[in-house]
Amino acid sequence: MSSFAWPLAVVALGVVFMGMFKRSISRFIDRTRSVSRDGVRAYEDPQPSAKKPDALAEFLETYQNPLLLEMEDAIEGEIQNLGLTDPADIQKALSRRLAANRIVRWFEAAQHHIFGSQVAALTYLNAQPGPIPQDDLQGFYDAAAADFPVLHADRTFDQWLMFLTARRLVAEGDAGVGISLAGREFLQWRVNQGYSGPLYG
Repeated sequence: MSSFAWPLAVVALGVVFMGMFKRSISRFIDRTRSVSRDGVRAYEDPQPSAKKPDALAEFLETYQNPLLLEMEDAIEGEIQNLGLTDPADIQKALSRRLAANRIVRWFEAAQHHIFGSQVAALTYLNAQPGPIPQDDLQGFYDAAAADFPVLHADRTFDQWLMFLTARRLVAEGDAGVGISLAGREFLQWRVNQGYSGPLYG
């Protein structure tokens, strides 16, 4: 019997080992691609996919304000009153409203800083069939510099014109300078708002 003691002990230890490490051994076998003289080749562990952040939640976190939430409720009420139920239709309507609001903010900022001479130049450009030489606008600046020397003491003609180009109210090209689509809409917006000024600059 003593001749069987050592083999039996090895078998017992093997059974205990299998019981203790059954899960690990099973995973190892599942990952094994091939066995050769060079060793064991295993499949690579799949990389855990990064959890995508909730884009909507992140966006809304930047807009937390009681008045803003109140206005949001009012807008949702308007959507219901319009009878919009399809998400695509709602998105289109909101996109159109957002675009309109951005244009209004754009025009209001321009109106707040524009000079009367620049409005006069835009009105003149609006009546032209196409672009004109830049020098043709020099007279508007010269008259304003003469009437309001303090305002234009440190402002050149190029800087005066740059305001209109930076606000995208005029467009410059090889053919000269002309009023842009935004410039025409800006003049129409001023009429709709009842603006007659500014009467300076």
